[in-house]
Amino acid sequence: MQSIKFKSLTLAFLVLTGLAAFTGCSKKKSSLATVSTAGLSSITDSSAVCGGEISSDGGATITARGVCWSTSANPTVGLTTKTTDGTGTGSYTSNITGLSEGVTYYLRAYATNSAGTAYGNEVTFAASSVYLPSLSTSGLSIINDSTATCVTEISYSGGSTVTARGVCWSTSANPTVALTKTIDGADTGSYTSAITGLKVFTNYYMRAYATNSVGTAYGNEQTILILLPIGANYGGGKVAYILQPGDPGYDPTVPHGLIAAPGDQSTGLQWYNGSNITTGATGTAIGNGKSNTDSIVKAQGVGSYAAYLCDTLTIDGFTDWYLPSQDELNLLYINQAAIGGFSGDHYWSSSEFSSSGAWIEGFITGGQADYAKDNTLYVRAVRAF
Repeated sequence: MQSIKFKSLTLAFLVLTGLAAFTGCSKKKSSLATVSTAGLSSITDSSAVCGGEISSDGGATITARGVCWSTSANPTVGLTTKTTDGTGTGSYTSNITGLSEGVTYYLRAYATNSAGTAYGNEVTFAASSVYLPSLSTSGLSIINDSTATCVTEISYSGGSTVTARGVCWSTSANPTVALTKTIDGADTGSYTSAITGLKVFTNYYMRAYATNSVGTAYGNEQTILILLPIGANYGGGKVAYILQPGDPGYDPTVPHGLIAAPGDQSTGLQWYNGSNITTGATGTAIGNGKSNTDSIVKAQGVGSYAAYLCDTLTIDGFTDWYLPSQDELNLLYINQAAIGGFSGDHYWSSSEFSSSGAWIEGFITGGQADYAKDNTLYVRAVRAF
């Protein structure tokens, strides 16, 4: 009886031991990885950048990862349109190529382990190019002494809505929208801009602009230079001449010229102050009138004579008047009809010929000649701008 009981206990022990041993030798079963699809970026007409994030390997090594895409929903790794971007968990980046512009694609990240392939959330996108807008400026017109207009054509939006357009301008090259500008609506097509607040004889640079989601594009740069016509009121008198290429002091960006007093200063004054001394005022070219006048006044002193009358003249607060040089006087003769106010024939210049004579010009024939300083002739002052 005892022997039977012992055998039963022994058998039970062996059964329990075997079960325990079997249980200890069993392996934990792996599962699919956990993966999410990253956001798309850098989308062009043929490529994009995406990727994924593998937060769990599912208990087994990740042997392949990447993204797959198709023109149909739920793409899989069975397609050829996929990337292979290493192994293991964590984040990764995928470069997607071979896309067609305007086509809508479905994309999912994937991760493969021994349990199979897991997919992330599906995203859709359309391959497209977004660029800066294309535009050009034409039809620049000067309206008056402070306003100009131009016409701009935005031929292409860049693939993104144009949200602002207009023109910007400055006295320096390459103006931007951070400076003075107009705002002339949005969208593509043609529009006209009014450029206001301009100053005469000031060189401005102007560019049209168009803004979309990429940024701001600028059109071809143009320059605006408002030049008053000969005879226009300006600077205390009448515009008498604007320097041209080849003239001394000519600057294409900063206009210079002569302003004539609005009327004669005298109908009969001598050139000198009563003594035939040489003053050294021998300059004849454009730009020499001021230095000639200074030399004459320095040599002759105070008195009633042509150069001194001009040197002490004040009109509208301007005090820098002088007797024109021989060439400057000739410009007054050429433009006398537009300038107006000339009441006589012969006028003094500030250009000295000798100790006894100076250059004059007849405003009927335009003839220039050396004339005795003690004669009395007409005087018209000028100033430079």
